[in-house]
Amino acid sequence: MFRFLVVLSFLSFSASVIPPQNPTGDCEPFIDVLTRSLVKAGAAYFADNSRSGSVFDPNQVYPLTPIQLFDSYYGGGATPSKFKESILRIYYADPGINGAAGADKDLIILRENIFNYLSAQSYELARDKFGILIYQAIDKFIPNSALWLSLRCLVEDDVGSAEKIIFTELERVRNNIGDFKYGNFINVGVGTTLAFAIDDTGSMSGEIRAAKQRAKMIIEERQGSLDEPRDFVLVPFNDPTVGPITATSNPDTFKASIDRLHAHGGGDAPELALRGILLAIENSQEGSTVFVITDVDAKDIELQDVVVAQAQQRNIKITFLLTNIISTSMCQYMRGGEPGTLTHRRCNTASFKKGLELYQYMATSTGDLLVIRKSDIFSATQVIDRTVRQGIVDIAIKTVTSGSHTFRVNIDASVKTVFFQNTGGCQRFTVSYEGRVLPLTDPVTIDNLFEGKINVTETHGEWMINVTANSKCSIKVFTFLLICVGFVQTLAKQESGELTRFEGQPLFSDEIVILLNAYGKSSSTRVTSISLIAQTTGVVLTTHSIPFGDQTDSEFRYSPSMRPLVPIFISVRGIDQSGLGFTRLISTPIQFVHVQLACPNIGDIVFRPGDRITIPVTVRNNGATAATFELGATDTRSYITGGVTPSLVTVSGSGGIITANITARAPDTEPVGTTSVITFTAKSSTSNSLLYKPCYLIVGQKSRPTVETFVVATTIKARFAETVMTSTVYNDAAVSREAQYYVILPVNAFITNFSMTIDGVVYNGRIEEKARAEAIYTAARERDLTVGHVAARDQSSSVFQTSTNLAPRKRVIFQLTYQEALQRKRGIYQYGVSFRMLQPVSMFSITVSISESVPLSTVNALGLETEQTSVPGPVPLQGITTVRSSPASAVITYRPTSNQQHLISPFGLNGKFVIEYDVFRDRETEMVIDQSYFAHFITSNLPPMSKRVVFLIDVSGSMFGIKIDQVRQAMNTILHGLAETDSFSVIAFNSSVSRWSPSGTAAVLASGTTANINSAMNFLNTTVTTRGGTDILQAVEAALQLFDSAATGGTNTASDFMVLLTDGRPTDGTVSSTAIISAIRNLNRGRFGINTIGFGTLVDMNLLRKIAAQNSGTSIQIFIDLNSYAQISNFYEEISQPILSNTTMTYQQEVDHFFTSQKSALMQDGELITAGVISPSFAINPRRRRRKRDVTFATLQADLIGDTRRGSERERHTVTPITVASQEGQNFAERLYNFLRLRESLREMQGTTSIAREAELRQLALNQSLELGFVTPGITSMIVLKPEDIREIENALAAERTTTIAVTTTRAPSTAAGGRTITPIGSGLDRLSTSAPTRGPPSGVAGDPHVIVGLGLQITICFNWLGKQNEVYNLLNDTVNGISVNGKLAQTPVHISETDSPTFISDLGISLANQGVNFQIDSFTLVIRIRGGRPQRFSLKKMFRIKRRGVWFENQPISYTRYELMVKLPQDIQFQIVSHVHAPNANIINHLDFSIVRSSGLSNATSGVLGQFPHNSEIAPATIDFIPNTQHALLWFRHSMVKVTNHIMYDSLTKRTIECWWVKNPMDLTGQSKHHYRRQALLDNSALAPK
Repeated sequence: MFRFLVVLSFLSFSASVIPPQNPTGDCEPFIDVLTRSLVKAGAAYFADNSRSGSVFDPNQVYPLTPIQLFDSYYGGGATPSKFKESILRIYYADPGINGAAGADKDLIILRENIFNYLSAQSYELARDKFGILIYQAIDKFIPNSALWLSLRCLVEDDVGSAEKIIFTELERVRNNIGDFKYGNFINVGVGTTLAFAIDDTGSMSGEIRAAKQRAKMIIEERQGSLDEPRDFVLVPFNDPTVGPITATSNPDTFKASIDRLHAHGGGDAPELALRGILLAIENSQEGSTVFVITDVDAKDIELQDVVVAQAQQRNIKITFLLTNIISTSMCQYMRGGEPGTLTHRRCNTASFKKGLELYQYMATSTGDLLVIRKSDIFSATQVIDRTVRQGIVDIAIKTVTSGSHTFRVNIDASVKTVFFQNTGGCQRFTVSYEGRVLPLTDPVTIDNLFEGKINVTETHGEWMINVTANSKCSIKVFTFLLICVGFVQTLAKQESGELTRFEGQPLFSDEIVILLNAYGKSSSTRVTSISLIAQTTGVVLTTHSIPFGDQTDSEFRYSPSMRPLVPIFISVRGIDQSGLGFTRLISTPIQFVHVQLACPNIGDIVFRPGDRITIPVTVRNNGATAATFELGATDTRSYITGGVTPSLVTVSGSGGIITANITARAPDTEPVGTTSVITFTAKSSTSNSLLYKPCYLIVGQKSRPTVETFVVATTIKARFAETVMTSTVYNDAAVSREAQYYVILPVNAFITNFSMTIDGVVYNGRIEEKARAEAIYTAARERDLTVGHVAARDQSSSVFQTSTNLAPRKRVIFQLTYQEALQRKRGIYQYGVSFRMLQPVSMFSITVSISESVPLSTVNALGLETEQTSVPGPVPLQGITTVRSSPASAVITYRPTSNQQHLISPFGLNGKFVIEYDVFRDRETEMVIDQSYFAHFITSNLPPMSKRVVFLIDVSGSMFGIKIDQVRQAMNTILHGLAETDSFSVIAFNSSVSRWSPSGTAAVLASGTTANINSAMNFLNTTVTTRGGTDILQAVEAALQLFDSAATGGTNTASDFMVLLTDGRPTDGTVSSTAIISAIRNLNRGRFGINTIGFGTLVDMNLLRKIAAQNSGTSIQIFIDLNSYAQISNFYEEISQPILSNTTMTYQQEVDHFFTSQKSALMQDGELITAGVISPSFAINPRRRRRKRDVTFATLQADLIGDTRRGSERERHTVTPITVASQEGQNFAERLYNFLRLRESLREMQGTTSIAREAELRQLALNQSLELGFVTPGITSMIVLKPEDIREIENALAAERTTTIAVTTTRAPSTAAGGRTITPIGSGLDRLSTSAPTRGPPSGVAGDPHVIVGLGLQITICFNWLGKQNEVYNLLNDTVNGISVNGKLAQTPVHISETDSPTFISDLGISLANQGVNFQIDSFTLVIRIRGGRPQRFSLKKMFRIKRRGVWFENQPISYTRYELMVKLPQDIQFQIVSHVHAPNANIINHLDFSIVRSSGLSNATSGVLGQFPHNSEIAPATIDFIPNTQHALLWFRHSMVKVTNHIMYDSLTKRTIECWWVKNPMDLTGQSKHHYRRQALLDNSALAPK
């Protein structure tokens, strides 16, 4: 059994070469390799994002086909059409044998552009560019493969490499943009868009009510099914407004939006219907249907052609439900308008259709039109229910005129139900099979539309359809298929000997090729013919037979010789594996035209956010005679501001051409990389043929100024490196441009200085606490000030990025300084400097000066490590010189010419320049003294200890594919490096634990013999499969059991250790990070070392770092790359040769204090570094100095102490220090000392188990960072601003609130002026408009009060606080400041139930113990009590401003139903209380809102329902992990995980509707019982109840 699915996809805007068909030779077609790789990637994605209540096993996807992937994940019935379209979009992006053009030649720039496009949700463009990236990466990896270059097929030895390249690039995308957008990028979702454009004027109340009811029925009935809409769009329209648009994947968000919709206004028909339809089209998925509900004609008729063009281009159907016969036209209302006005153009352009004729034209071109009575509107919305389903496949269409007609259709074995739809003058309609009439069930008649269905049982084969009509009648036959083979169709044309894909309308002169790519096709299934079908009649115009010999290919190519004058569809016929005929119809029209539309050179236009640009467009008439055209344009991001100028043109025939202009502007805040698809249209005044051309405009294109110089000067002195990067950027354009500065720093480096020089003025950076720096930076950007921001990042590397707006013909000089201590690893010191130029630089220079106190044994410049090639390893460089000025010093210089830079990339150098060196070691110790500070370098000749090691390998479902292959490759290297004296074991874990055991024995630690190593590898290669979740704690417990059974004679954390590798967060067993860390620490008790490897970016590195830090281990994060296996094995090598553990140094009285580079262990070929302060008593040799530099110190003794297998070892090191003299202010030993001191604080902070101690260490690290001038990860940042701008920002921040935590008990009031603003939660989950929505009627919501809490700048949570009548709860309690806020609850008069009745805050009691003041507020009165005084009453109905004991009370009556009271405390704390007065009903009563407006003065001891949440996100960070294709996510807060749901709520403080993450049970979040917050009375300020 199979199914057929045909999808039309006009692909790409650039000339991409179509790979050859039927490659010959001993190689595999690339389309098969690419498909298999994308299916594996999809399986790994599904493993990380299992459907609700199930665990996805990626190994069940076999064979690796799109259909099998979707059947395995969705359980059958899912259509992989969009997924296959994405694969082909990538496949057909082949840049050809000559390679990509322009910036696409550079892999790094290309990746960056892809990330930008995806961040801006420009998925189609990103897929095009990703295809170019893949082809180029494989080109570079196998540059001399003739089969690959000529036939795009891969020999067996290259297939694995190509799959690694594809998977690695996909992982880079996923790591950069996150899972939600990644899922959309590879297109593994199902379902279509439920989209409405609804007239919301006063006469539409019944229609709106019906639409609400039908939409909710669809959502509720299909929840969790494959037919559940994938996303939702709602666009209300009237005149003069359209919107706000709601475009969301969250059904609750959509229901909330449609609930707010109500009929209002009216009386000024017609409406702006076409703008509403256009917005709905632009925000819907391809292949969806937009339902338009209105009862009047359209006003904005100038958009009719661009609406039709957009719909046809995106294969979107427009279905009109008209509840009125549109008998009037727009111009009868407007009286034609004055000449030169838009109204005059609308009413006097001959090609513009109006009124009902307009809707009929659009319906004929794209969909259906139904005219129904208002009383029948709900029944008519059944058409919505039947249309919004995934997997709709058309079988046939036919249009007949009056009389009787008969035609045949083939119903193959895959069809279960056949649907028939008739529109027009159909009188009698019957379906028969072998002479027997088949009954139509579930008939629906709406206006002139009839629809029915027939369930297919034993009646597969040829069916006869008989139609009797009295006028034009259109018949459509379609089905919903469960299992099918699929086809994706692409349009291409032959040009200059190459086949290139094509988008838009082909010219009559084009050599067109139709590509049909099949998937899911069995070997016994045959495609017999491809036909061209007239769109308007269904008549077969021509048929092309497919020979039987072509059936082995998955791609069919058809070059039609016929060029019909009418739009055509493609029909595919064939025979299924049961021998039955099948027919499939691609119901998106193709139309040949004589006129060519173009947007020449659009990619060369500089287009930045905020810029207004002019885009030239051309019309070329290849027809025989001159023609007049009405021009129009629109775009998917609404950048176009004024249509096309001129809008009416006459173009001469036989190649005549004219140029017009389009004006566009992107918003100031639009992200770089956002892509807008411009649809440029032309319509002849003598023909109904609509011409259109899609063009692509990218925000940020061509906007980069020139980098004139890039100079790096590095000084390495006694292993301590200081790097100074200086870059000059010049804006050679006539407009302002953004000058960017981007540097990747080593993970252990600290930034010490940054400056920008503009017009000769130097602006130095200043280091601030991280949260404060971010606030200053944000405020400066909002004011459009020149600002730089330096922030270290907690990953394997740090990124510094800043930018400034550079005026025309101006220069800026950026200078960055950072420091790092080089660590000796595997017997070598390595230094690398990274850069990203994105263009050739005329003056490029790197100089590295090495100066050591002992002779250098080796110095090598390895070359350039770059992702500009897919070949692993450094690229050799030309232009390197090495000068050895003395035995202990060297200078390495790299100054490539422009030509030498071009050899690597025409777009500049991007990568890391790497050198390695080592020193001669005739002794084990070396000390250097610079003034009063010393640096001591210690090695040891002790032999490495034998090891006992357990490898814990994550084999959960997310490790499927290349990830586990890389781990297996790494483990093969690691295990074969074991000595026979070493002992080891391997544990594979997912939701459970699987232990390797040597043949014939129980699971134990086994010796490193060849037989045991081979057995363990066989276990990893054949026994282990990737499936299930991740249970880290269970795996560690199993490893500890192995150690306990084998650890005789004591333990050593350096030689008895485990290596834990995982790629995700814990999902099974114990999932709380805090609980896992605590349990492992208690179980291990410091006996065994635990080293952790985080593989990829979805891993919880904070958890892994804590586990390692608290168990004498090391942690590393390794990103997915072609050589990830080497990174894993290299990390193991660095930790696997211990000679001493628990190392310490002791000095005699000569040293005051010192810090060491590491605490846990000293490795063979490693080095221990200490830096400290020399005691003043450490005597200088009494000989009088003859020169200032001639200083000799006495001999110093130090002991290196550590543990070995034999026990404690003490090595006496006697050293005579060597002195050096640094230049003034450049004492390298002092800097090294300070560097190690700060790193020690950070290391202890990572390893502490005490929250209080962690806070102390964080404060210590902050103080040290500010004192020493270091930008420290997670602690400090650097801000670069002009001094006067700094003062402006600081004054502004002082006047603004620092955080917002609000309780609100109401939704938006019905009389709110100016509408409401939807504020996104910062997740990218939904797109919501910022324009004002239609105001809805007031409504009470059961479950008030709602609580809204901002956790940092990006995450907002909300929840209900349920209670009973007169219960009092503590909202805030600050024992340090003596502040207590309590709220009393009240229920509505009509109780639904004890738990569901709406509950509100009726009274507030606030105690200010330190001021001796308390006060109570109800809906009308404020009562203030001062200690020892009488109560003072103030009416909230009156304005007042009073001060009592330093507390200000300011009241402002907003209306008769709303009063706002502001309370300002002297501790920089401010509250707002809003009183709402309502007539009591079942939904709402008088109540209060309470908000914390300013909270900077609150202490860290604050508690309460609101007070318990952090006022600084750095204290208790929160993160969100999205659950794709759902409205749910996982909130990680205080090391706990809570499932949350995307939600909309009204915030009374900001007076706008916001999005938030809904917490169903707040007790899961707080960890407390509700009783914990109960109080006895309003002014009860006693301590909170115990848990």
